[in-house]
Amino acid sequence: MSDRWTARKLWCLDKIVVDQEVTDLDFRIAYLVSCRMDRATGIARVRQEDVAKAVGAQRRSVQRAIERLCKLGHLEMTPATGRGNVNGYRLPLEKAPIESPFTEQSTTSESPFPSGKGRLKRHKRATQTTRKGDPPFAQSPFLLPVNLPTPRDAMLADALASLGEELGVRIGAEKARSWFGRTEVVDVAGDVLTLAAPSKFVCSRILSEFEPELVEVVAKLVPSVRRVSVIVASQGGAA
Repeated sequence: MSDRWTARKLWCLDKIVVDQEVTDLDFRIAYLVSCRMDRATGIARVRQEDVAKAVGAQRRSVQRAIERLCKLGHLEMTPATGRGNVNGYRLPLEKAPIESPFTEQSTTSESPFPSGKGRLKRHKRATQTTRKGDPPFAQSPFLLPVNLPTPRDAMLADALASLGEELGVRIGAEKARSWFGRTEVVDVAGDVLTLAAPSKFVCSRILSEFEPELVEVVAKLVPSVRRVSVIVASQGGAA
């Protein structure tokens, strides 16, 4: 997760997320391409028919979405050469800064997050106001809410109280806050811990990008847990 290849892919995807001209279908196709990109070539070779089946859309809709992504500069296409070959698609990774967009070092004017400059300025002011001899400014540890359903889970809740902090150490505090800031632990049944996240998109990203690290951290706190499930939270609680 910490390698530059993944960081650059995430940066490109975050640029797409905040582009007002991008549709939901556009993003799902771009995300599919990012998952199919070959590390050696940086290219994903996938038939449009297969893309259409994967995202549940008509082929013509997929064609229009790909054209729009290319026009907006979020996707590049390499035409197929020869009969039976498949077009290649790639995210423009070379446009992305080396650091992940979730780290404060890369939160510059190039960052897709409009609030980045403000965070940097606030952080700079906080460090500048520290008097000589005072300890340096430090963020409070990230805490992940634990909302288990019954009193019998009180011991589990205590064991999981430091989950957010441990996760922040494992994957980085900024990433933990970005992707787990609105999640909570809602159940532990057998060897499965269940998290509730605010949307299907967040559920998908947590499982695809952080599942191994999440399972590793949880297992250290509750050794009986071997798997993690992420569900979409409803307005009144877990769905």
